[in-house]
Amino acid sequence: MNLKQLPAALALFSGLTFATAQAAIVYDNTVSDSGQTIFFGEGPYSEIGDSIVLGGSERRLTDATVQFYNSGGEGTFDATLRFYLAGVPVGAPWGGDYTAFGILAPEFGVFDVTFSNLALDFPANDLVFTISIANADSVLYLGLNLFDPPFSPGTSDTGFLIVADDQGQFSAPSAGDNSNPYFQLQAESAGTSTVPEPNTWALAATGAALLAALRARRG
Repeated sequence: MNLKQLPAALALFSGLTFATAQAAIVYDNTVSDSGQTIFFGEGPYSEIGDSIVLGGSERRLTDATVQFYNSGGEGTFDATLRFYLAGVPVGAPWGGDYTAFGILAPEFGVFDVTFSNLALDFPANDLVFTISIANADSVLYLGLNLFDPPFSPGTSDTGFLIVADDQGQFSAPSAGDNSNPYFQLQAESAGTSTVPEPNTWALAATGAALLAALRARRG
């Protein structure tokens, strides 16, 4: 191979295309703050969450965001997100634990926590999510902020939320209006890949071989 052939080799790379995952919001309860907070210490509750119905058609869950309020001093804690099938009040667990470690909670502050790269295929439109906390500094007093329910995408009943007591027993206590935790959930279509398609790999391999031959010839 000579230098005159190099443009043809490089042209192989110019046409490379990648299949990029496009996430969409399938549930969004983050717009209208009700001014209410449900605290883990009030139950005391080991998990707090909600039963929701997803919008859209994407069901590979990718990212989820919740909003905490700390009414104590500054400190750190861990937070874990769990998903369950819908049930009375919850169904079987689906997927594993998704934990964010060493979260810094500001003194008397509101802050968001995002769980990323979930990669969880969910089989239904209805689900239950819960948040638990662990390893919290003693100065913290943490709760989840409640927002008015969403109309789109996704829906949730305003009449109750989901909690588990310190024995792990779930219930759906009435909490009046505006009883939906701040929660945004993103998802992508199942089977979407962020890596090159097979024909792209073939083109890349061919181009790499040609460039390697050129280096060997010039050496």
